[in-house]
Amino acid sequence: MLKAVNHEDYKNTRYLSWTFPGGHIYVWDKDQHKVEVSWSDTKVALDLKQPTSSTVTINGKTIPADKASSHVEKALSYFNNDYFWLVAPHLFFNMLTLYFFANIVISNFGSFHFLLIYLASLLMGSLLSFFFIKKNIITLR
Repeated sequence: MLKAVNHEDYKNTRYLSWTFPGGHIYVWDKDQHKVEVSWSDTKVALDLKQPTSSTVTINGKTIPADKASSHVEKALSYFNNDYFWLVAPHLFFNMLTLYFFANIVISNFGSFHFLLIYLASLLMGSLLSFFFIKKNIITLR
């Protein structure tokens, strides 16, 4: 499965850049544990190891550290949520595999057990994704 979703390429890539629907823009340096998170007129240079040392710029003006924490928290929230979708192919692969084997599962186990297996697959896919991203889920505490 990891080969199917190019996990090695993901691990060996230093920089990732993507735009998430809703206007969240990311440029992530995985090696330095830093990500630039932008939305509207706000840009947060987010330090994933020490979020409190992150800097915030609004309309090109740097915001003082004592007023930046809510923007840093929002950037962390956006990153933690939107980053998940980079590893979502793991979930999709699980569900697609189950779809192709649905008739076999239903004929052998019945519809109710198919639903249980489907939900368990969804849960296991989520846990697998969490396993890969857990070191990147950061809180501001």
